[in-house]
Amino acid sequence: MSESLVLKFIAMVPVGSSAVVLRTQEKGLFGGWSESDPIVIDQVTGIVYGSEWVPAEFRSAQDDLDRLSEGSRRFDPARGREYVRIVSCLVRSKGWGEQNSLSTVLGIAAVPPQGAGVPDAVRRQAGLRGAPGLVGAPAGGRARLILAPDPRPRCRR
Repeated sequence: MSESLVLKFIAMVPVGSSAVVLRTQEKGLFGGWSESDPIVIDQVTGIVYGSEWVPAEFRSAQDDLDRLSEGSRRFDPARGREYVRIVSCLVRSKGWGEQNSLSTVLGIAAVPPQGAGVPDAVRRQAGLRGAPGLVGAPAGGRARLILAPDPRPRCRR
């Protein structure tokens, strides 16, 4: 099942790509936190899509948004990271007079984190790099999902 993610910025993420959606919050005028524009990271290309407030030093989901934004933004602690597949991408413009605004509507479908459950031996055999337990890009190529056979022995009766 897919849902629509409306963004107030351009995010031309190719349909079929794996992405991470990072929900964010901004500090309120009188304290507290309110929902803010999310950050979208294309897992295939590594491109980070975000609103104008995203710090120029922000590079990946492991970066410390609170520190980089000097305490004015943070990741939403209740929502965490959402691993999704992009099922549609609509870039729209709205203009009147000299005013013009661009936005994006992404159709997203939830998927398990890329590489979840792939044994490290299979990763090494495929020549993949990256953190253990995660599927990364093969040396000099595009990322791919590897479907490994079940490593557990089978019992015969």
